[in-house]
Amino acid sequence: MEAKICKMDEIKIIAVKCVHENLASIALDAWKEALEKAYSIPGWINRKLRYGVFPESDHIGPTKVYTYWVGIEVDSFVVIPEGMEALTLPAREYAVVRCQGPGEQIYQAYRYLDQWIEDNGYERDPQALGFERYDKQRQKEIRPELYDYDIYKPIRSARSEE
Repeated sequence: MEAKICKMDEIKIIAVKCVHENLASIALDAWKEALEKAYSIPGWINRKLRYGVFPESDHIGPTKVYTYWVGIEVDSFVVIPEGMEALTLPAREYAVVRCQGPGEQIYQAYRYLDQWIEDNGYERDPQALGFERYDKQRQKEIRPELYDYDIYKPIRSARSEE
């Protein structure tokens, strides 16, 4: 695995929200719902990309219930289908790593990226949203045997101790 810093422009996402102790148990249904509704949304920017968005605070500290939005990037919020929400990810820097392999690799990729952030003089921003970006050219199925997507974690420079 190799991580890097990436500056992203603002991203507008229309998504279905999941809140649960075990996201894997409900995320598949949310993906299906989001993709069924996506084709009726004008301004879908890139039909090959899908987004899974999460509060970084869910990855810091003892969280028992997780929040996750699944959806698509749009150029505006003109139409928001019933059961979906609008999210705006502001322009900012992210630490990014590619997650490839079986399901067990997901946890390892997140742990690797968290350690890389710390080792490189950054800290995770618990007030921001992170995301997973899925490209249909790399991962064709919603729940494959082998995953291949990018994890973007919001970062900021670590505060100096004085």
